[in-house]
Amino acid sequence: KLEIIETFFNKDSSIIMTSHSTNNIVKNMKHENMKHIQDRLSVQIDYQKKLNKGKYSQDYRIIDKGRLREYQFRHIGEEEIETIFGKTNTVVIHKLIKNNKRNTLTWYAIDYGFIPVKIEQYRKNALKFTVTLEEIKK
Repeated sequence: KLEIIETFFNKDSSIIMTSHSTNNIVKNMKHENMKHIQDRLSVQIDYQKKLNKGKYSQDYRIIDKGRLREYQFRHIGEEEIETIFGKTNTVVIHKLIKNNKRNTLTWYAIDYGFIPVKIEQYRKNALKFTVTLEEIKK
């Protein structure tokens, strides 16, 4: 199904989310007093900036499909892996979503602006897929 979710951030720190689906159901959700909240995409940008400053372990509050979620990014260690850049020094980060069955391991390239070069997603501790960076377009 196709679903469109619009998010409106108000000056009073409340968030109104409107969801439209293909069967013409419209849902409005209001979240009160939501300071320091991000969406799933902007948190990736913010976290990459924090990695550049050496701040590897971070907690975020996220609005995801109308639900408030808590993301925890935890530093697992460093690892040298083969990537499109050759042997690459990476920092390995474990992302946990509170009260969720999924979690993710991501390898960020230290010498290349901490771009993700490998991602593994798990569900109930079983590996579901692995993604590796194969090309960068200019």
